Amino acid sequence: MTFPLLKDNRNRVADAVGAQRTPEVFLLDHDRVIRYRGRIDDQYGVGYSREREVQQDLATAIEKLLAGDPIAIPETEAVGCHIGRVKPTIPTGPVFPLQSGLPTFLSCLLKPRRSERFFPLYHDLRER
Repeated sequence: MTFPLLKDNRNRVADAVGAQRTPEVFLLDHDRVIRYRGRIDDQYGVGYSREREVQQDLATAIEKLLAGDPIAIPETEAVGCHIGRVKPTIPTGPVFPLQSGLPTFLSCLLKPRRSERFFPLYHDLRER
């Protein structure tokens, strides 16, 4: 891919914009105000599938936004699977600080042996 992607592991973005389904798109203006939300187009719906879309909802909204015109239909119903949310966990045992107090057995697991690319967990935990 030649464009950046966001992996929303903790549902922070989905929660912030109120995303409920996948695919569901959000078009933001330069001030990060949501100007369109909903389906990409009408090719798929509940109980039907067309060979080709009739309405290109997102493309139309993008064209209007770029032209400085109001978006006539700023919201459509997205059809797809519900987005599952990450459930918060409550620690039930001892919690060890990641800076210096890790028990020896755990610190051995987190130290990279040859390269951090083989141990992404170490890099991920170190960044917290």
